[in-house]
Amino acid sequence: ELSTTSGNLQTLLADFPLPREIQRIDSFNLSGTYNGSLTKFASAFQLETSAGHLNGDLKMELPDDTSNGSYQGKIQAEKFESGHVLGIADLGMLSFDLTANGSGYTFPTADVQLDGVIHKFNYMNYAYDSIAIDGVLAEQVFRGALNSGDQHANVNYKGTFDLSDTMPNGDFHVAVNQIDFHKLNLSEDKISLSTNVRADFAGTSLQDLTGNILLEETAVERNDTTYRLDTLALHSSQTGNKKDITLQSDFFHASLKGRYEIAGIGSSLMNFYNSFLNSAAYHDTLRGRHNLRFRAQVTDRDVRFLRLMDRNLRHLGKLDVKGSYNSQSNQLDLNGKLPQVIYNDIRMNNIRLDAHILNEQLHFDVGVKQAKLSEQLVVPAVNVHGTLSNDSLSVSTTIIEPGDSAVYRLALDGEMLPQPGQLRAHLHESLILNNKQWQVSPGNTILIADTGNVVDVSLQSGNAKISVNTLQHNQRPKPIQVNTQNLRLNLFSSLVNLKEYEFDGLLNGNVVMHSTNEGSYVTSDLTIDNFSVNRDTFGTITARIRNDKREKARLAIEAGMEGPNGSLAVNGSYNYIDQVTDLQVSLNEFNVATLSPYLQGKASKLDGAITGSATITGKATNPAIDGSLNLNQVEATVDYLGTHYVLEDETINFNKQQVLFPEFQIKGKNKNTAVLTIAFNLDITLDRFPYANASPQANEYFYGKGRASGKASIRGSAEHPGVNLQLQTEPVTDLKFPISYQTEVVREDFYRFINQADKDSVKITNDYKLKKGGLSIDARINVKKDARFTLIMDPEGEDNINVRGKGNVNFNMAPDGSYKAVGSYNIIDGSYLFTFKDLVKKKFDVREESVLQFAGDPMDARFDLTAIYSTKTTTYPLMSNHGGDFSNSEMKSVAQQKVKVNVLLHMKGTLEDPEITFEITIPEIEKGGAMGNTIVSRLRQINNNETMLNKQVFALILFDRFISDQYALAGEGGNSPTSEIYEKANQTVSQFFSRQLNKVTGKYLEGFEMDVALQSRAKAGEDIDYLRDTDVKVQASQKLFNDRLTVKVGSDIGMSNQQQQSEDQITGDFIVEYRLNKKGNIKVKAFRVSDQDLFEDDSNYKNGFSLKFEKNFDKMGNLLKKKKPKQDTSKVQEE
Repeated sequence: ELSTTSGNLQTLLADFPLPREIQRIDSFNLSGTYNGSLTKFASAFQLETSAGHLNGDLKMELPDDTSNGSYQGKIQAEKFESGHVLGIADLGMLSFDLTANGSGYTFPTADVQLDGVIHKFNYMNYAYDSIAIDGVLAEQVFRGALNSGDQHANVNYKGTFDLSDTMPNGDFHVAVNQIDFHKLNLSEDKISLSTNVRADFAGTSLQDLTGNILLEETAVERNDTTYRLDTLALHSSQTGNKKDITLQSDFFHASLKGRYEIAGIGSSLMNFYNSFLNSAAYHDTLRGRHNLRFRAQVTDRDVRFLRLMDRNLRHLGKLDVKGSYNSQSNQLDLNGKLPQVIYNDIRMNNIRLDAHILNEQLHFDVGVKQAKLSEQLVVPAVNVHGTLSNDSLSVSTTIIEPGDSAVYRLALDGEMLPQPGQLRAHLHESLILNNKQWQVSPGNTILIADTGNVVDVSLQSGNAKISVNTLQHNQRPKPIQVNTQNLRLNLFSSLVNLKEYEFDGLLNGNVVMHSTNEGSYVTSDLTIDNFSVNRDTFGTITARIRNDKREKARLAIEAGMEGPNGSLAVNGSYNYIDQVTDLQVSLNEFNVATLSPYLQGKASKLDGAITGSATITGKATNPAIDGSLNLNQVEATVDYLGTHYVLEDETINFNKQQVLFPEFQIKGKNKNTAVLTIAFNLDITLDRFPYANASPQANEYFYGKGRASGKASIRGSAEHPGVNLQLQTEPVTDLKFPISYQTEVVREDFYRFINQADKDSVKITNDYKLKKGGLSIDARINVKKDARFTLIMDPEGEDNINVRGKGNVNFNMAPDGSYKAVGSYNIIDGSYLFTFKDLVKKKFDVREESVLQFAGDPMDARFDLTAIYSTKTTTYPLMSNHGGDFSNSEMKSVAQQKVKVNVLLHMKGTLEDPEITFEITIPEIEKGGAMGNTIVSRLRQINNNETMLNKQVFALILFDRFISDQYALAGEGGNSPTSEIYEKANQTVSQFFSRQLNKVTGKYLEGFEMDVALQSRAKAGEDIDYLRDTDVKVQASQKLFNDRLTVKVGSDIGMSNQQQQSEDQITGDFIVEYRLNKKGNIKVKAFRVSDQDLFEDDSNYKNGFSLKFEKNFDKMGNLLKKKKPKQDTSKVQEE
């Protein structure tokens, strides 16, 4: 037994410094036993330390040939403070058991078995448990496994490393069932990961490493939003000194090919950059030996996984970047294109990038065909050309008039000199604005530095001048002043495509931009003469803002407008720290006729004047308005009504949070008066407010029940209200949205195929017109999990998707009727009812992780939805010709047992352009059992063959059965009916049959009408073949002699390829019907029709004759009475 401290050990071993890990343990108490000789012994020990308890035992044999000695040992740790010993603060106590049993003391002869369990392991204040480790080292090959059963870190690892060859190799599989980073205290955000990683590789270092890494079924959930990645594959190969690395995923592909050293590429590219912009740091020895080609592509299929890195990324088109790099010759070629990117509300179209080396200079070109910064602000084609050399960057920027490359809205040139801690820029002596040349001040400077920015630039064209200067001031950073002289405002509205408004006027004065620790603000002394909008002159505008020295952060404001159509004055103050306003606003004799250009199509013949005053106080974000507007002889004609109204002398009052219309009299042309008393409460609180309770007949866009709680604010006028909503759904919400893209005429009992040669057989009577209004809506909607929504896919049938979920969606509608939605909706549960009219109704359950993403037009919403149809059936037809040993009665019995089969329907894309795929799984078989591996292999083969998969899915949905190969393989070539169904799966199945048979009847059977139905003759308890026991019932009809005579022929045709059709089956049913009178209510019919006996499995024919009389009546007494003729009112009704 030995007791000591780390201090005593250090004194004893003064010439040998103790490791820091030993120094951190204050005390040691070692006790144990030793039995045997030096070459064969057994030992046990117990070590009590201030950091925890360790104990173990060891048995060893050391023969003369030490390479073949044997050993056996065990070590246990209990509550060992591993973090304290290792000096890692986030690492806590550790408890484990580890055993080793083997022989051989050299690596080639070692044969060792390792087993261990980590009972507790604390990291970042989370205690991991149940981690099992085992491994075997034999013949220089190590095989190991790690299994973590922790509920928040459920990971299984299994791998092999072979070091017996000159080129070591290995493979491993990691199944990450779940890692919850938030629960493990590794992330503040709620992030969890699940994936499967498989790898095989060979090599001695990173440079010659070759192999594959495959990630499958990756899902990342972040803050209740799930991001999915089906596959991510990395492949590395090498031939001689040429290396090829490719990265492939659902939405991304990249490749790197050539001669290069992976570890040196980064430093080589930095050295390449320094050769042009930082020559002091350039070293020829750092070039390396790299000669490579690269390419990276991002498809626009799914951008949600990229949003993990930046959630503001809404859409990314098909990005394609390619090029080459040669470090020896210092050459680079780079080309890139991106059709579209949407970042927040900024949309950029047709982006391109080109870069190359010419005359030891790096040249690059960047172009954007259009940049939409907002709904009203659009910048046309932008091009930037640059040259890097001699530690400087020369840049040329142009904005070109759309459709006319000779007209420049902007053209400027300059140089930039990057330096440590600052960037210095200088503009050339002239530039072009709106196709007019401007002179730039010589010696102009733009300096952006850590210590502060300095600007000294002026532009002049004729008597117009703009100057930007940094003021000499003790304020830090120093204020920047913009001075203008005789500057036309149309310079700016033309530069950036303002869609609806064209501003003009002559601007003189200055604006000074200040930045302080308390906040930023501006002061100004501006005058705009002859200010106009869309060529309508409003007058002269003045804006004077200055510091009010009586109070800190207070700005004194004097602004106004004076012109021929009235005047406006604004006086008061604004505190830029507290954001508090105190303004007095007055409007004097404003001529209403000035608004005529903005109300075209809505109102005309405007006249009259408006006078008023108001005070605006309180926070700028929620001001209180008190005042009134007087309308004097204001009149207008409302165009869509065609009536003229007059307001002789009316008043609108503003009272804090209300807009009041007291005793508001509106007079018509004949002096008729309507008296209104209206108050718009600007703030509304909603408590389970019923906003919808409509029937399908009342609203064609949506119907059902809807309730919401939250707040609403309404501003504006009755004609042009602006609504701001912050709502959350309530439990009663159950809304249905019909999604219909076409009008169709069908019969209910059979599918009806209309003669397309007759253009009048289908008449479209709906006339859809878009009505633009003045209503604007800004809504933020929190959808709670109790709300239910249904998408009606086929209003004529029952195809629908019914879901329940949660999410946040922002909805905006502009006054012109355009609208957009941004946000996500995560589905908790739901179902999809899949129908074949009268033939089939099957319910798919929607998976919880399905999601709907909005990023603009709601019809462009992108969704990722998985629905499951489950049935129980036998795998016998699936396996009878594929690996099933059915000579073994037990194996045959297993194959004939019914198991649960899942048909997975994957929907991705948009509502207008969905991408739909299918997958078949058998959960019970996949977990193991008899024939498990064979069936899993067979399923994998089917899921990878689209034709086979489509037909098996068709059979499972239609018949709840697998079908055997003789039917599943029929028609492989992509043109089979089942293949067509899945190619058109974004539309309902009933529409599919109608389209296909219309092609046939329209081409070969002109003038005919045709009915089709499916009929199954299968009996319970039989070994059913659904194609053999299923008939297609076809009936064709022709009308003759002005529709008085109708002839119908039909047949039941078996679907089996082996069934021979007799003559009776070709013309089995025959019906002749004749109308005896012109009204057609007396008919005579002769018929011969088949009659299937389902009990005897036999088919007989019935022959007969009938006389039919039809009459409509309300009472039995009216049956034989002759009705009096009624006046024809159809024309009046139509009008």
